[in-house]
Amino acid sequence: MRPATVPANMMRIVCQESCNRICGPVPSWKGSAAWPLQDSFARAGGSRSPNAILPPCTGHRVRRTRSTSDLAAAAVSPAFRVARRLAVSLALLTMAAAVEAQLLPPPREPAEAEPALKSRVVIARDPKAVEFFKPQADRVAVLVERGILAFTNEKDAAAAWRQFAKPHDVVGIKINAGLGPVMSTRRPVVEAVVAGLRRAGVPAANIIIWDRSAEDLAAAGWEIHTEGEGPLCFATVPQAGWDDKVFFQVARPGSIIWGDLEFGQRQISERSYYSRIVTRRVTKLINIAVLTDNRHVGLAACMHSLSIGSVDNNRRFQTETLHYDAGIAEICARPPIRQKLVLNILDALIAQYAGGPAFRPDMAWTPGEIYFSQDPATLDALGLEAIEKHRREAKLPPVGERARYVLFAVRLGLGTDQRSRMDIVELNP
Repeated sequence: MRPATVPANMMRIVCQESCNRICGPVPSWKGSAAWPLQDSFARAGGSRSPNAILPPCTGHRVRRTRSTSDLAAAAVSPAFRVARRLAVSLALLTMAAAVEAQLLPPPREPAEAEPALKSRVVIARDPKAVEFFKPQADRVAVLVERGILAFTNEKDAAAAWRQFAKPHDVVGIKINAGLGPVMSTRRPVVEAVVAGLRRAGVPAANIIIWDRSAEDLAAAGWEIHTEGEGPLCFATVPQAGWDDKVFFQVARPGSIIWGDLEFGQRQISERSYYSRIVTRRVTKLINIAVLTDNRHVGLAACMHSLSIGSVDNNRRFQTETLHYDAGIAEICARPPIRQKLVLNILDALIAQYAGGPAFRPDMAWTPGEIYFSQDPATLDALGLEAIEKHRREAKLPPVGERARYVLFAVRLGLGTDQRSRMDIVELNP
């Protein structure tokens, strides 16, 4: 009789006792305890019929083994070939690593970590640069030039400004025009920066003075110029518009109002779209902010001015009901602002420690200072320090957690809030 054949998906069960008989087969996917009850048991000349299935020996230990046909089928299966190649590759890599370890020199002692670069700040100071809350243009121009020379370690103003912009650049000067004629970015500071860029070879037509709203620009005393010899002066709303391809999105929706890109399309949105001035018009950004408090977010200085003025749907970042203040830092930390921002100037000729954003002369002081840094969070930290000092002297509660976005910005690498990590140069009269 022809010996029985075993299907490829069957396991042979071989008794380990003295009888050493084959007690199988059993389907490999069922296990040794599941024996099919088909056909009767039969023996003929020491062999079994093709359909006969024998139970394992009672009381005997058994072992499983693959049939010859099963092993042959596995040897030619694609999965087996892939596994074999992987095993060979792993063995070769292990051998190569062992040889390389013998050839490489012993590891050297770790070198001392290089000290982190400090955040550079220059503070140019002249108390006589302000008289009766009015900046003195000639003294302000001197402050700006002294500050930029010290910040860049240059002896020539043209060379100093060329570190930030070249003649082919289009430079956007972001100002804060939303605080009225006294507390908005002061015109003499902007004019001094424009004069420096012109000396560096930047054409006047390549200089854009801008903010979010044309209405705010007009209220602060600026005239709109969208074309001509320059410098140009216009706003995102209504002149430049918002870029529908570049936006900041967070799961804290804000109410859409007139002036936002999605006005008329939806009532709330998670998106804040960047100004086309930032995304399409300019290649370099210079941020000129002012130093004042803010009743919602504690501090309105470099990052607040830059972020709130550069995106729409921004009430959610500075109102008490929504107050996702981390957005102030995140907007500044993302492209395109972070890629194009080359200099921050904090106009502290006149500063205010309470009552903001409206101008309160009884809560303002005139330090006659202008700060320079490439790190907006560093300038905000120093500005917050000055505001807290004056609030203590006035016996007012501290800003504290309301300005926590400064800490968020530090974590995002936009500067530091530790004086030990700052390189501060103070220029006194």
